[in-house]
Amino acid sequence: MCIYYFLLASILNSAAKSFKLKILTPAAKHCMLGEFAINEGFKPSHEDGVPRILTAGFNASSWMHNLCSGFTQHLVGTQELLEMHIIFSRLVALSEMVLCGHFIFDGPNQPQPKPGREAKAVPFPLMQHFQEMLTAFGFSWHMAPGLADAELAQLNARGLINVMVTDGDHALLFGSTAILRSPPWARTFEDVNVYTSDALEHGAHLTQGSLVLVALLCGGDYSVGGIPGCDVDVAHQVAGYGFGESLLQAATMLSFLQFMKYMAEWCSDLCDALSTDPRGLLQKKHPGIAQVIKSELLPFPDLTAIALYADPLTSWSNGHAPPKNADIVARQPDLAAIGDFCSRHFSLSGDSLVHKLKDVSAGVVMRAALQVRTNPCLVI
Repeated sequence: MCIYYFLLASILNSAAKSFKLKILTPAAKHCMLGEFAINEGFKPSHEDGVPRILTAGFNASSWMHNLCSGFTQHLVGTQELLEMHIIFSRLVALSEMVLCGHFIFDGPNQPQPKPGREAKAVPFPLMQHFQEMLTAFGFSWHMAPGLADAELAQLNARGLINVMVTDGDHALLFGSTAILRSPPWARTFEDVNVYTSDALEHGAHLTQGSLVLVALLCGGDYSVGGIPGCDVDVAHQVAGYGFGESLLQAATMLSFLQFMKYMAEWCSDLCDALSTDPRGLLQKKHPGIAQVIKSELLPFPDLTAIALYADPLTSWSNGHAPPKNADIVARQPDLAAIGDFCSRHFSLSGDSLVHKLKDVSAGVVMRAALQVRTNPCLVI
Protein backbone atom coordinates (compact mmCIF):
# COMPACT_ATOMS: atom_id res chain seq x y z
CA MET A 1 0.00 0.00 0.00
CA CYS A 2 1.29 3.44 -0.90
CA ILE A 3 2.33 5.67 1.98
CA TYR A 4 2.06 9.45 1.99
CA TYR A 5 4.10 11.51 4.41
CA PHE A 6 2.67 14.92 4.04
CA LEU A 7 3.20 18.56 4.89
CA LEU A 8 0.82 21.27 3.71
CA ALA A 9 2.40 24.35 5.30
CA SER A 10 1.34 27.36 3.28
CA ILE A 11 -0.60 26.63 0.11
CA LEU A 12 -3.56 28.50 1.55
CA ASN A 13 -3.86 32.16 2.42
CA SER A 14 -2.37 33.29 5.70
CA ALA A 15 -5.74 33.91 7.34
CA ALA A 16 -6.67 30.25 6.93
CA LYS A 17 -3.43 28.63 8.03
CA SER A 18 -4.40 27.68 11.59
CA PHE A 19 -7.70 26.10 10.58
CA LYS A 20 -6.06 24.32 7.65
CA LEU A 21 -3.64 22.69 10.07
CA LYS A 22 -6.59 21.75 12.25
CA ILE A 23 -8.16 19.67 9.47
CA LEU A 24 -4.85 17.80 9.06
CA THR A 25 -4.43 17.04 12.75
CA PRO A 26 -6.24 13.65 12.64
CA ALA A 27 -3.67 12.39 10.12
CA ALA A 28 -0.54 13.61 11.91
CA LYS A 29 2.03 11.37 13.56
CA HIS A 30 5.03 12.81 15.37
CA CYS A 31 8.49 11.23 15.27
CA MET A 32 12.22 11.82 14.78
CA LEU A 33 13.77 11.42 11.33
CA GLY A 34 16.53 9.15 12.62
CA GLU A 35 13.97 6.91 14.31
CA PHE A 36 11.82 6.85 11.19
CA ALA A 37 14.83 5.92 9.02
CA ILE A 38 15.58 2.91 11.22
CA ASN A 39 11.96 1.76 11.46
CA GLU A 40 11.23 2.13 7.74
CA GLY A 41 14.66 1.25 6.39
CA PHE A 42 16.29 -2.12 5.74
CA LYS A 43 13.24 -3.36 3.86
CA PRO A 44 13.78 -5.67 0.85
CA SER A 45 13.47 -3.96 -2.52
CA HIS A 46 11.05 -5.37 -5.07
CA GLU A 47 13.80 -5.82 -7.66
CA ASP A 48 16.38 -8.03 -5.97
CA GLY A 49 15.05 -8.71 -2.48
CA VAL A 50 18.12 -7.13 -0.85
CA PRO A 51 17.35 -4.90 2.15
CA ARG A 52 18.38 -1.30 1.53
CA ILE A 53 18.49 1.72 3.79
CA LEU A 54 16.01 4.54 3.43
CA THR A 55 16.64 6.97 0.58
CA ALA A 56 15.35 10.44 1.48
CA GLY A 57 15.03 13.43 -0.84
CA PHE A 58 15.44 16.97 0.52
CA ASN A 59 14.36 20.33 -0.87
CA ALA A 60 17.64 22.25 -0.71
CA SER A 61 16.14 25.50 -2.02
CA SER A 62 13.52 25.48 0.71
CA TRP A 63 16.32 25.33 3.29
CA MET A 64 17.98 28.39 1.78
CA HIS A 65 14.79 30.42 1.31
CA ASN A 66 13.74 29.93 4.92
CA LEU A 67 17.20 30.72 6.27
CA CYS A 68 17.54 33.84 4.11
CA SER A 69 14.13 35.00 5.33
CA GLY A 70 15.35 34.79 8.92
CA PHE A 71 18.91 36.05 8.54
CA THR A 72 19.64 39.14 6.47
CA GLN A 73 23.12 40.02 7.69
CA HIS A 74 26.44 38.26 7.85
CA LEU A 75 28.38 38.13 11.08
CA VAL A 76 30.07 41.49 11.40
CA GLY A 77 33.78 41.50 10.65
CA THR A 78 34.00 37.85 9.54
CA GLN A 79 33.42 35.78 6.42
CA GLU A 80 31.02 33.50 8.24
CA LEU A 81 27.43 33.16 7.14
CA LEU A 82 24.83 32.26 9.71
CA GLU A 83 23.01 30.35 6.99
CA MET A 84 26.05 28.20 6.22
CA HIS A 85 26.57 27.34 9.88
CA ILE A 86 23.00 26.03 10.14
CA ILE A 87 23.26 24.12 6.86
CA PHE A 88 26.54 22.60 8.06
CA SER A 89 24.99 21.49 11.37
CA ARG A 90 22.03 19.93 9.54
CA LEU A 91 24.35 17.96 7.26
CA VAL A 92 26.30 16.76 10.31
CA ALA A 93 23.03 15.52 11.84
CA LEU A 94 21.96 13.78 8.63
CA SER A 95 25.34 12.10 8.17
CA GLU A 96 24.83 10.34 11.51
CA MET A 97 21.52 8.81 10.42
CA VAL A 98 20.96 5.48 8.70
CA LEU A 99 19.80 6.94 5.41
CA CYS A 100 20.94 7.98 1.96
CA GLY A 101 20.21 11.66 1.31
CA HIS A 102 19.68 13.31 -2.07
CA PHE A 103 19.13 17.07 -2.45
CA ILE A 104 17.20 18.98 -5.12
CA PHE A 105 17.59 22.67 -5.98
CA ASP A 106 14.97 24.79 -7.75
CA GLY A 107 15.79 25.22 -11.42
CA PRO A 108 15.86 28.17 -13.83
CA ASN A 109 12.34 27.55 -15.15
CA GLN A 110 10.48 27.39 -11.85
CA PRO A 111 7.09 29.17 -11.94
CA GLN A 112 6.83 32.48 -10.16
CA PRO A 113 4.48 32.61 -7.17
CA LYS A 114 1.69 35.14 -7.11
CA PRO A 115 2.39 38.61 -5.58
CA GLY A 116 2.88 38.45 -1.84
CA ARG A 117 4.00 34.81 -1.91
CA GLU A 118 7.52 35.38 -3.20
CA ALA A 119 10.38 33.78 -1.28
CA LYS A 120 13.39 35.87 -0.32
CA ALA A 121 16.08 35.74 -2.99
CA VAL A 122 18.96 33.37 -2.28
CA PRO A 123 22.48 34.75 -2.85
CA PHE A 124 24.21 32.72 -5.56
CA PRO A 125 27.36 32.19 -3.41
CA LEU A 126 25.22 30.56 -0.70
CA MET A 127 23.91 28.01 -3.19
CA GLN A 128 27.47 27.32 -4.41
CA HIS A 129 28.69 26.84 -0.85
CA PHE A 130 25.73 24.57 -0.07
CA GLN A 131 26.53 22.38 -3.07
CA GLU A 132 30.19 22.29 -2.06
CA MET A 133 29.21 21.13 1.43
CA LEU A 134 26.91 18.43 0.03
CA THR A 135 29.71 17.02 -2.10
CA ALA A 136 32.16 17.11 0.79
CA PHE A 137 29.68 15.31 3.08
CA GLY A 138 29.01 12.65 0.43
CA PHE A 139 25.40 13.60 -0.33
CA SER A 140 24.25 13.53 -3.96
CA TRP A 141 22.33 16.44 -5.48
CA HIS A 142 21.02 17.83 -8.73
CA MET A 143 19.18 20.90 -9.98
CA ALA A 144 15.60 20.48 -11.17
CA PRO A 145 14.42 22.23 -14.33
CA GLY A 146 11.49 23.66 -12.35
CA LEU A 147 10.36 23.40 -8.72
CA ALA A 148 12.32 21.17 -6.36
CA ASP A 149 9.14 19.84 -4.72
CA ALA A 150 7.73 18.79 -8.10
CA GLU A 151 11.01 17.05 -8.92
CA LEU A 152 11.05 15.28 -5.55
CA ALA A 153 7.46 14.12 -6.06
CA GLN A 154 8.46 12.51 -9.36
CA LEU A 155 11.53 10.88 -7.81
CA ASN A 156 9.28 9.52 -5.10
CA ALA A 157 6.54 8.32 -7.45
CA ARG A 158 9.11 6.57 -9.66
CA GLY A 159 10.79 4.81 -6.73
CA LEU A 160 14.12 6.65 -6.90
CA ILE A 161 13.64 7.92 -3.36
CA ASN A 162 11.57 6.37 -0.58
CA VAL A 163 10.47 9.58 1.09
CA MET A 164 10.78 13.32 0.63
CA VAL A 165 11.58 15.58 3.57
CA THR A 166 10.41 19.14 3.09
CA ASP A 167 9.21 22.20 4.92
CA GLY A 168 7.71 23.47 1.67
CA ASP A 169 4.14 23.76 0.53
CA HIS A 170 3.63 21.80 -2.67
CA ALA A 171 4.53 18.19 -1.95
CA LEU A 172 1.17 16.42 -2.01
CA LEU A 173 -0.16 18.80 -4.65
CA PHE A 174 2.41 17.29 -7.00
CA GLY A 175 1.44 13.73 -6.15
CA SER A 176 4.28 12.63 -3.91
CA THR A 177 3.75 9.23 -2.32
CA ALA A 178 5.86 9.71 0.81
CA ILE A 179 6.36 12.99 2.66
CA LEU A 180 7.82 14.04 6.00
CA ARG A 181 7.41 17.58 7.30
CA SER A 182 10.38 19.16 9.06
CA PRO A 183 10.08 22.56 10.78
CA PRO A 184 11.86 25.22 8.69
CA TRP A 185 14.10 26.50 11.49
CA ALA A 186 15.22 23.20 13.01
CA ARG A 187 18.98 22.58 13.12
CA THR A 188 18.39 18.84 13.51
CA PHE A 189 15.52 16.56 12.55
CA GLU A 190 14.18 15.51 15.94
CA ASP A 191 10.75 16.97 15.25
CA VAL A 192 8.99 15.81 12.08
CA ASN A 193 5.34 15.23 11.24
CA VAL A 194 4.38 12.09 9.36
CA TYR A 195 1.19 11.65 7.36
CA THR A 196 0.23 8.25 5.94
CA SER A 197 -2.09 7.75 2.97
CA ASP A 198 -4.60 5.83 5.09
CA ALA A 199 -4.64 8.55 7.74
CA LEU A 200 -5.03 11.32 5.17
CA GLU A 201 -7.75 9.61 3.21
CA HIS A 202 -9.71 7.97 5.99
CA GLY A 203 -8.82 10.19 8.94
CA ALA A 204 -8.70 13.65 7.34
CA HIS A 205 -10.58 12.85 4.09
CA LEU A 206 -7.79 14.39 2.00
CA THR A 207 -6.32 13.30 -1.33
CA GLN A 208 -4.11 15.04 -3.88
CA GLY A 209 -7.19 16.12 -5.81
CA SER A 210 -8.99 17.49 -2.76
CA LEU A 211 -5.93 19.49 -1.73
CA VAL A 212 -5.62 20.95 -5.22
CA LEU A 213 -9.28 21.97 -5.03
CA VAL A 214 -8.69 23.61 -1.64
CA ALA A 215 -5.75 25.56 -3.08
CA LEU A 216 -7.83 26.70 -6.05
CA LEU A 217 -10.82 27.75 -3.94
CA CYS A 218 -8.87 29.43 -1.15
CA GLY A 219 -5.85 30.72 -3.04
CA GLY A 220 -2.32 29.37 -2.89
CA ASP A 221 1.24 30.28 -3.78
CA TYR A 222 0.62 29.57 -7.47
CA SER A 223 -3.15 29.99 -7.75
CA VAL A 224 -4.67 33.43 -8.07
CA GLY A 225 -6.85 34.91 -5.38
CA GLY A 226 -9.34 32.28 -4.44
CA ILE A 227 -13.09 32.74 -4.03
CA PRO A 228 -14.20 35.36 -1.47
CA GLY A 229 -16.07 33.76 1.42
CA CYS A 230 -14.73 30.28 0.72
CA ASP A 231 -12.50 29.32 3.61
CA VAL A 232 -10.61 26.08 4.14
CA ASP A 233 -13.52 24.56 6.01
CA VAL A 234 -15.94 25.01 3.10
CA ALA A 235 -13.35 23.95 0.51
CA HIS A 236 -12.52 20.81 2.49
CA GLN A 237 -16.19 19.87 2.76
CA VAL A 238 -17.05 20.38 -0.90
CA ALA A 239 -13.93 18.43 -1.88
CA GLY A 240 -15.77 15.39 -0.55
CA TYR A 241 -17.82 15.41 -3.77
CA GLY A 242 -14.71 14.44 -5.71
CA PHE A 243 -14.34 17.61 -7.77
CA GLY A 244 -10.58 17.74 -7.20
CA GLU A 245 -9.96 14.20 -8.40
CA SER A 246 -12.13 14.63 -11.50
CA LEU A 247 -10.41 17.93 -12.31
CA LEU A 248 -6.91 16.42 -12.19
CA GLN A 249 -8.01 13.44 -14.26
CA ALA A 250 -9.51 15.66 -16.93
CA ALA A 251 -6.43 17.92 -16.99
CA THR A 252 -4.14 14.97 -17.68
CA MET A 253 -6.33 13.02 -20.12
CA LEU A 254 -8.28 15.52 -22.23
CA SER A 255 -7.14 17.72 -25.10
CA PHE A 256 -7.21 21.47 -24.48
CA LEU A 257 -10.50 21.98 -26.33
CA GLN A 258 -12.08 19.00 -24.59
CA PHE A 259 -10.82 20.25 -21.24
CA MET A 260 -12.26 23.74 -21.72
CA LYS A 261 -15.64 22.23 -22.58
CA TYR A 262 -15.40 19.97 -19.55
CA MET A 263 -14.54 22.94 -17.31
CA ALA A 264 -17.88 24.59 -18.01
CA GLU A 265 -19.72 21.45 -16.89
CA TRP A 266 -17.37 21.02 -13.92
CA CYS A 267 -17.95 24.57 -12.67
CA SER A 268 -21.71 24.15 -13.05
CA ASP A 269 -21.67 20.92 -11.03
CA LEU A 270 -19.48 22.54 -8.35
CA CYS A 271 -21.88 25.47 -8.04
CA ASP A 272 -24.85 23.08 -7.78
CA ALA A 273 -23.11 21.20 -4.95
CA LEU A 274 -22.37 24.44 -3.10
CA SER A 275 -25.94 25.67 -3.53
CA THR A 276 -27.95 22.50 -2.89
CA ASP A 277 -25.57 20.09 -1.09
CA PRO A 278 -27.40 17.01 -2.43
CA ARG A 279 -25.37 14.53 -0.32
CA GLY A 280 -25.33 16.56 2.88
CA LEU A 281 -21.55 16.96 3.01
CA LEU A 282 -21.57 20.67 3.86
CA GLN A 283 -22.34 22.16 7.25
CA LYS A 284 -24.59 24.60 5.43
CA LYS A 285 -25.39 25.53 1.83
CA HIS A 286 -23.36 28.26 0.15
CA PRO A 287 -25.34 29.82 -2.73
CA GLY A 288 -23.37 33.06 -2.34
CA ILE A 289 -20.06 31.34 -3.13
CA ALA A 290 -21.70 29.58 -6.06
CA GLN A 291 -22.96 32.91 -7.38
CA VAL A 292 -19.46 34.43 -7.25
CA ILE A 293 -18.15 31.51 -9.32
CA LYS A 294 -21.02 31.78 -11.82
CA SER A 295 -20.46 35.51 -12.26
CA GLU A 296 -17.06 34.77 -13.85
CA LEU A 297 -15.74 38.03 -12.41
CA LEU A 298 -12.81 36.07 -10.96
CA PRO A 299 -10.48 33.72 -12.89
CA PHE A 300 -11.71 30.42 -11.47
CA PRO A 301 -10.40 27.87 -11.69
CA ASP A 302 -6.87 29.15 -12.29
CA LEU A 303 -5.84 27.22 -15.41
CA THR A 304 -2.15 28.00 -14.92
CA ALA A 305 -2.22 26.51 -11.43
CA ILE A 306 -4.09 23.42 -12.67
CA ALA A 307 -1.44 22.86 -15.35
CA LEU A 308 1.31 23.29 -12.76
CA TYR A 309 -0.16 20.71 -10.39
CA ALA A 310 -1.30 18.23 -13.05
CA ASP A 311 1.79 18.29 -15.26
CA PRO A 312 4.67 20.14 -13.58
CA LEU A 313 8.02 20.71 -15.29
CA THR A 314 10.45 18.02 -14.12
CA SER A 315 13.43 16.07 -15.42
CA TRP A 316 10.90 13.70 -17.04
CA SER A 317 9.37 16.47 -19.15
CA ASN A 318 10.18 16.67 -22.85
CA GLY A 319 13.69 17.91 -23.57
CA HIS A 320 15.12 17.01 -20.17
CA ALA A 321 17.20 14.08 -18.93
CA PRO A 322 15.90 12.25 -15.84
CA PRO A 323 18.35 11.13 -13.15
CA LYS A 324 19.28 7.47 -12.80
CA ASN A 325 19.63 5.25 -9.77
CA ALA A 326 23.40 5.66 -10.02
CA ASP A 327 23.02 9.42 -9.59
CA ILE A 328 21.39 9.01 -6.18
CA VAL A 329 23.99 7.38 -4.01
CA ALA A 330 25.67 7.90 -0.63
CA ARG A 331 29.41 8.41 -0.54
CA GLN A 332 31.98 8.54 2.23
CA PRO A 333 32.49 12.10 3.60
CA ASP A 334 35.72 13.75 2.48
CA LEU A 335 37.31 15.01 5.70
CA ALA A 336 40.02 16.90 3.82
CA ALA A 337 37.39 18.74 1.77
CA ILE A 338 35.28 19.46 4.87
CA GLY A 339 38.37 20.78 6.70
CA ASP A 340 39.29 22.98 3.73
CA PHE A 341 35.75 24.34 3.58
CA CYS A 342 35.77 25.18 7.30
CA SER A 343 39.14 26.90 6.96
CA ARG A 344 38.04 29.05 4.03
CA HIS A 345 34.49 29.91 5.03
CA PHE A 346 34.41 29.59 8.84
CA SER A 347 37.95 30.97 9.38
CA LEU A 348 38.90 27.94 11.49
CA SER A 349 42.38 26.61 12.12
CA GLY A 350 44.35 24.67 14.71
CA ASP A 351 42.36 23.40 17.68
CA SER A 352 39.14 25.09 16.57
CA LEU A 353 39.31 23.25 13.23
CA VAL A 354 40.06 19.94 14.95
CA HIS A 355 37.07 20.47 17.26
CA LYS A 356 34.85 21.19 14.25
CA LEU A 357 35.99 18.04 12.48
CA LYS A 358 35.27 15.99 15.63
CA ASP A 359 31.62 16.98 15.15
CA VAL A 360 31.76 15.22 11.78
CA SER A 361 33.48 12.06 13.02
CA ALA A 362 30.31 10.19 14.02
CA GLY A 363 28.90 10.68 10.54
CA VAL A 364 32.15 9.45 8.98
CA VAL A 365 31.94 6.25 11.04
CA MET A 366 28.26 5.77 10.11
CA ARG A 367 28.95 6.27 6.40
CA ALA A 368 31.87 3.86 6.56
CA ALA A 369 29.72 1.22 8.23
CA LEU A 370 26.98 1.59 5.63
CA GLN A 371 29.49 1.14 2.83
CA VAL A 372 30.53 -2.35 4.04
CA ARG A 373 29.64 -4.55 1.07
CA THR A 374 30.20 -7.86 2.90
CA ASN A 375 26.94 -7.32 4.81
CA PRO A 376 24.02 -7.47 2.34
CA CYS A 377 21.76 -5.78 4.86
CA LEU A 378 23.75 -2.57 4.63
CA VAL A 379 23.64 -1.93 0.92
CA ILE A 380 23.13 1.70 -0.09
